[in-house]
Amino acid sequence: MSFILKIFEKSEKFEIKSKYDVMYANILIILVCLFPISLLTGPFLPDLTIFICSFFFIYLIFKYKLFEYFNNYLFKFFFIFWIYIVLNSLLSENISFSLKSSFFYARFFIFSVFISFLIKNYNYFTRYFFYFLTLTLIIVLIESFLQFFFGKGLMGFEKPNLRLTGPFGDRQIVGSFIMRLLPLYLFLFYFINHKVNYKLISFLFLLTILVLISGERTAFFGLSIFIFSIYILFEKKLLKFLSFLLFYFFTSVLIVYNNADLKERIVDQTLQGIGIKQYTFETGEDIYFKQKPDRGFYLFSRAHEVHFMTAFKMFKDSPIIGKGPNMYRKKCSDEKFFIEQSSCTTHPHNFILQIMAETGLLGTFFYLFIFFSLMKKILFQLYLTKIKKLELSLKQVKLYFLNIGFVVNAFIFILPNGNFFNNYLNAIIYLPLGFYLYQLNKHE
Repeated sequence: MSFILKIFEKSEKFEIKSKYDVMYANILIILVCLFPISLLTGPFLPDLTIFICSFFFIYLIFKYKLFEYFNNYLFKFFFIFWIYIVLNSLLSENISFSLKSSFFYARFFIFSVFISFLIKNYNYFTRYFFYFLTLTLIIVLIESFLQFFFGKGLMGFEKPNLRLTGPFGDRQIVGSFIMRLLPLYLFLFYFINHKVNYKLISFLFLLTILVLISGERTAFFGLSIFIFSIYILFEKKLLKFLSFLLFYFFTSVLIVYNNADLKERIVDQTLQGIGIKQYTFETGEDIYFKQKPDRGFYLFSRAHEVHFMTAFKMFKDSPIIGKGPNMYRKKCSDEKFFIEQSSCTTHPHNFILQIMAETGLLGTFFYLFIFFSLMKKILFQLYLTKIKKLELSLKQVKLYFLNIGFVVNAFIFILPNGNFFNNYLNAIIYLPLGFYLYQLNKHE
């Protein structure tokens, strides 16, 4: 019982006067702490938590005049972007469908601001959120390793062909789930402990192995970028960094080539997908390889390339404002955009092409502006440590973790991605933003 009371221990910065507001706030604090575990259940509970928290926080803002939490450049920038996509939906051919994705999109950012509010005003919130996030990752780790070695986890979910589902039922998202949450986990660990220890390194090693054996190629590539970016910040000697790089590469190759399923998924299917290696387990695939473009290979796969081409056709048809948020699925069957059966899916599997197709150049500007802002911060921090030979402050190090995390989560646009307007995906992407907002405003 004492640990629950600690979560509710307030600082002296803000006081909720109504006993009912206190009760509601305490309930929501527990919901936010449980938010990582709710992500294991599917999209409904996380989205319900975000909606309730956002609604309650708006109520607190107006009742207690907490407008200072929105007095930052990120909120102003996001607010303009939100207004734009709402107006964009109103100009689309299917207003009601598009508006469902754009109008309620604001809840993700409001939820992030609510998290920064909790961090600032509740002394133990961050620590207990970290504990629940750790528990969530441990559950994913245990369930997924059991599924990998024994074919079934404690929850009874059986391993599908080649990829892992862990505790996620039939959703093959083990690798991407870890990849997207690991930057936040490392930030919180450093936030609480202020240093790296062997327990963290051991845990990160197991999680990295799990991402690899999950069979999710994009997730492993993204996680590798994050790990190298973190390692290069702390490692001062080039030779040690290169040694680590070689160790990481050869260990990964050794694991993949010692498991037939992993080799088929990561090596064989990749080469087959891009059109370099013939399929050995199916017949009638000659057309697939004969249709290769002049360059001799496909971008990730023929299906991916068709998605990309369809999205680009939409962009060219409406380059300024696009076709409307989440409208790719509605427009892909139009004759002037349709290429073949692979044209039609829920999204084009690439963030920047989806934004170009659905929100045009104006929407793409917002996306690229954030990307280049993050890259500027990352490169500047590396410049301070590698060129100027300076030690970063604790705050700078923690922000570096999240800057890299945001790039890996939402801005590796050279790789396939999910739906930019997907509720579950946005719940994970926007989760670290609350901690980021607090850290930006914190004076050390």
